[in-house]
Amino acid sequence: MLWPVHRNACNEPVRHSPVPIFPTRSRPVPPSHPACPVPHGHPTPTTHHSLPAPPPDHGASLLEVVLSVVLLSIFTIATTLVVAQGTTTSANNRARITAAGLAQRELDLTAETITNSPTGANTLLNPQNTLNPHLTPQLNSGDPQWPFQIDGQKFAITRHTQPQSIGSGTPCQGATPNNIKRLATLVQVTITWQGMGTEKPHTASQLFPPNRNSDTGLNPNQALLGINITGTTGPTPQRPGTELQLTGPQTTTTAITDNKGCALFLLTPPTTGGTYELTITGHTSGQTYVNLASNPHETNTIADIMPNTTRTINITDYEPAATLTVTITNPTPTTTITAWPTSGGAGAATTIPINPNTNTATFNHLYPGIWNIWSGPTNTNAISITLQPGKHTTTELTTP
Repeated sequence: MLWPVHRNACNEPVRHSPVPIFPTRSRPVPPSHPACPVPHGHPTPTTHHSLPAPPPDHGASLLEVVLSVVLLSIFTIATTLVVAQGTTTSANNRARITAAGLAQRELDLTAETITNSPTGANTLLNPQNTLNPHLTPQLNSGDPQWPFQIDGQKFAITRHTQPQSIGSGTPCQGATPNNIKRLATLVQVTITWQGMGTEKPHTASQLFPPNRNSDTGLNPNQALLGINITGTTGPTPQRPGTELQLTGPQTTTTAITDNKGCALFLLTPPTTGGTYELTITGHTSGQTYVNLASNPHETNTIADIMPNTTRTINITDYEPAATLTVTITNPTPTTTITAWPTSGGAGAATTIPINPNTNTATFNHLYPGIWNIWSGPTNTNAISITLQPGKHTTTELTTP
């Protein structure tokens, strides 16, 4: 008996229990299923559901390579800048810590000079500005610009000394050589270092009392010059923090007014007398001050300074400068603006051209008070405006 061969959907034979085969009847063979394996040598069946083949990979284009290089360069540069900035900041921080130690060392050595000798303060005050004092061989770098060296970092020291009278008043208060018994010494130390860039220097200051064995603050060959600076506005008339420079026979020295607006210069003038020039150079706050003539750098000539004398110079009406910006309507290319003080200031009229891009004119360093403002050669369109000390004022002006 012949056994029928049954096939599944993939036309594969499946064995079952035997049944007789009738030759007059035959079973049709089911078609191949798309998921069935294709016998060797037979053509691959075609299906309409196949996905398209992916495009061939030709690598990165030139534009992609260039963009990658640019992005990588930007990242590298940014990282380098951040690391370099951090390294510089760290180096400056270490240098500032060392500078603080150098400043304290100098103040300690200065204190020894004053306390160990009745004339120690005079030694420090002549000259008042000293570069790189107390340099020892152990700290000497051999570099004239940066002579101190600690842990591979080079430093420079500037010591400024300034006399201050205590107990009996000052020349600013009418003191004379007979009642100036003792002079205190104000010492300021400034430390700079190599490679500090835009970092601010380290500063330290201390007021030292006079030596207890010193019964006089003024030697017969010395003169004491007091500079008294006041104003008319503000909570007090005194002007502390005013920076001064004095130039005279064989000396150029500086001083800063104290909280009473007074600065002292201890001088050793010629026996026949000396002439000195005093200049206001600025203010410790960075703010600009001006005199009645709207001049921020007033200069005074002081003649006939004799040994064993005191002298007082009073500078009054010293005020924070005002600024003024004038906006012009209907200007011409040749329009000018004139400002003239009518009260307070004693300066002459000031004329400046306008800025053609902004149609404005800005006046700096004006003495506070009432000013007349006009455009053009005549004052037919003049207006009055009050300027406040240290303030910026804006106004408008129409051309005639």
